[in-house]
Amino acid sequence: MHIPFWQLLIRIYCDGMFVCALWLWAMAWPHMRRGLRLTSAAPKKKRTLHPQTACDCPACSAKHKHCEITRQRVIPSWSAQHTGRGRPKRIETEGHSCNNPVCLYFQVTDSHLHALVGCGTHHGVDAIQYFKCQACGTKVSGRWNTPLYDLKTAAHEVAQVMTASSEGVDVAAASRIFAHDERTIRRWLARSAHHAERLHNRLLRHLVCHHLQLDELVTKLRGVKERVWVWVALDAHTKLILVIRCGGRTRVDA
Repeated sequence: MHIPFWQLLIRIYCDGMFVCALWLWAMAWPHMRRGLRLTSAAPKKKRTLHPQTACDCPACSAKHKHCEITRQRVIPSWSAQHTGRGRPKRIETEGHSCNNPVCLYFQVTDSHLHALVGCGTHHGVDAIQYFKCQACGTKVSGRWNTPLYDLKTAAHEVAQVMTASSEGVDVAAASRIFAHDERTIRRWLARSAHHAERLHNRLLRHLVCHHLQLDELVTKLRGVKERVWVWVALDAHTKLILVIRCGGRTRVDA
């Protein structure tokens, strides 16, 4: 059967177009499959960063560093709710607490009540103990709620800088001596100051002293004609300096 030449050209053209379409589809199929996979996948949730200090918590900053967390007055002991079977607790958890605000044992530092157990050690610059709350499953660092939380510098280096600062070394001199940035040292000082304030409010507020001692010192300041009397009141048993007052030698200051 004789086929006209123009029909033969049309058939060759159609076959070539079909082969090209198959080749293009085979080349583009992996990219199309990857795009479909990305569109069908669920969007990732944004990670919620936990506040490192009281300044990072909006509730603490707005309410004078006291979070509005409703706590139950009577907290049952976690060990009393379970049998004595299982591996005994070997890691001391006294003084540490769960940092999950929803947990029943949030900020409960009593080891006889809370549900903390040891959960491994992070061996980096320093060995940091981690704990796990058996009630809510939250993993918390042993440095939580301390000035050393989430710091990459070794603890002994931070202690050296803080000791030098307490002895009167200014930030610029400490930066040159210990080779740390001034902003880093100021951030360490701010953290230590907030922690010291919280410790002072917890241990020294409403303190009952049975034996007080009063002492007076006199000094002469530059540019001041009159002498200044420094009154010091301390506890005889604990040796805590409770009050320091600068004034005159009057009954009101005493």
